[in-house]
Amino acid sequence: ISSQVGVVGGSSHSTFLSFSSLVVMNVTPGAISRIYNGDVTGHPVVQVIDVKKITTQAANQDRWRLVISDGAHYQQAMLATQLNDVVRNNQLTKNCLIKMVEFLCNTISNRKIVIILGLEVVSEAITAIGAPTNIEQAAGSGAASGNAPAAINAPAATAAPAQPPVQYQPNSGRTAPAANPAPAQAPNYQPNAGRNFPAQQKPSSFGQAANQNASAFVPIAGLNQYMTKWTIKARVTSRSDLRSWSKNGRSGSLFNVDLLDSEGGEMRGIFFNEAAEKWSQLLQLDKVYTFPKGSLKVADRRFCSPSMQYECSWDAHADIQEVANDDNIQKMKFSFVPISSIQTVPANTTIDIIGVVQSAQPISSIVIKSSGQERKKRNISLVDESRTAIDVTLWGDKAERPDEDFQVGTIMCIKSCRVSDYGGKSLGTVQSSYIDFNPDIAESSKLRAWYDYQGKDQPISSLSGNSGGAGAAGNIQTARKTLGQIKDENIGHDEKPAWFSCKVTLTFIKRDQDRPIWYMACPNNGCNKKVLESNGSWRCEACQKEFSNAEPRYILSVTGGDPTGTAYFNAFNEVGAVILGRSASDLKAFKDANDEPAYDACFEEANFKTYLFKVRAKLDKYQDESRVRLNIHSAEPVDFVTESRYMISEIKKYVEVM
Repeated sequence: ISSQVGVVGGSSHSTFLSFSSLVVMNVTPGAISRIYNGDVTGHPVVQVIDVKKITTQAANQDRWRLVISDGAHYQQAMLATQLNDVVRNNQLTKNCLIKMVEFLCNTISNRKIVIILGLEVVSEAITAIGAPTNIEQAAGSGAASGNAPAAINAPAATAAPAQPPVQYQPNSGRTAPAANPAPAQAPNYQPNAGRNFPAQQKPSSFGQAANQNASAFVPIAGLNQYMTKWTIKARVTSRSDLRSWSKNGRSGSLFNVDLLDSEGGEMRGIFFNEAAEKWSQLLQLDKVYTFPKGSLKVADRRFCSPSMQYECSWDAHADIQEVANDDNIQKMKFSFVPISSIQTVPANTTIDIIGVVQSAQPISSIVIKSSGQERKKRNISLVDESRTAIDVTLWGDKAERPDEDFQVGTIMCIKSCRVSDYGGKSLGTVQSSYIDFNPDIAESSKLRAWYDYQGKDQPISSLSGNSGGAGAAGNIQTARKTLGQIKDENIGHDEKPAWFSCKVTLTFIKRDQDRPIWYMACPNNGCNKKVLESNGSWRCEACQKEFSNAEPRYILSVTGGDPTGTAYFNAFNEVGAVILGRSASDLKAFKDANDEPAYDACFEEANFKTYLFKVRAKLDKYQDESRVRLNIHSAEPVDFVTESRYMISEIKKYVEVM
């Protein structure tokens, strides 16, 4: 059905439009005037007459400025960052119609700007409606033209009635919330009226907060940087120790907590200097508090869980109050990431993980070079239903738990561990990490059933270059490559190291008469740095200590081959002991005793044996020449049963392709 339209919003022209187009072309009359005067109720439909990207100081954070019109007036607007994808995906374009589901009108630099927090695109781009004028000029003159109300200084009598409150969902900003009102039991949160929360009775001292209505609290998920007043009620689910920081000649103290509210919203709370000193003494784990408005900013993904949209800092004078326990607030909330998906997670991202302990190393320690302090660490390997394993490094008190906690088959969940690219992909705990063993949650029960009946006998792939399996040799498989593929696919030529496994037969181990295949290392557990002999003792510059003895550690260069080619590899202490069948101390003893037959026999026996290597390939420069260094991070003699199964599976894949 077509109909001829003569005048649209005061503009004379003729065009033919379908019946459906006539429906979506309706904008809400007088909407801009009412919004300008503070009426932010209802869901007005407006036309976007301009879209512009603006530059901000925040790294990697685009902002979009809009100009919106009701056909009579136009006004500037800003799009909340959680709605950026609507512009990037070309859903919101110039001259399209949008329904503003949630919005504010704030005064910024003496200008009134509409902040759009939720919207629905109701029409693609159409002809511009009317000849709108600047609402600020119209307000200054006290009159309006076109379809505007007769008076700008008061909301129009025909203003749309207030709509039921809409639950704000910041992570679903591309579409409007459901049209139906929220169920009766849903929190009665109206973000558009966030500036008019009921006055709260101020307690006389910390820990004696007055009873407050749930309606007085804003859900964490509903917070945004444009709200001028808010209070949240949340549980402290994690807290760090008070620690010192120093940067660019400045220093101070730092303390942080993780907060969780009754709707499952999470946020990081941060305190500096005087505030850190005070609140680190008062905020206790698992207690519930009310937190007033603080300094809100977008969460730093290096330190915050992906479920946290914002982080907030408070000063020493903030009116934070302890309240009675609220059973509606969980003790802890997890957002688990499958281990196989970590392959695509950027480095330094903080995530939650659950897995079965596949292997665990004894506790060890390292010396931090910058501070000279010793830190405890423990390396474990976790596997989950995706049949993928990953190495996890536990630091500090988390590593010092009893060895019995890390038995093979134990289910372990970690909240807030950091992703690293070192050794393929790996994880490490941070100060605010929370660890639980065999937790009483649904994910744990499901994982236990999988592991007991299937997982412990299935082949597992690893995202980490150093993973050690708990089962048969070769059970852990990284991407298998031939030596010919290393060259053909230019493996190792990217900026980041490449990890792969290969089956190699050793053909040569380099050894020089004047240069041993070991170096003398610091005997301090976990250091392994080269030491220098001086006056009968050995000095480690890293530890700043002298020792009466030093430990020989292998540093080998070997050549290996397969049917597709040959390659040169570097191998270090643990791998060297596997290849030569003896420790570096043993070979040094043969050399010192001039027992050349025993020394030579070690090399003769090592040649022409076949191993499965896990290799790290990295582009390196030597004497201004670029070359790929292949470092062997683990070596295992071939388990012929496991290798036969692997070859059969590869043949089946080949047959399926054919």
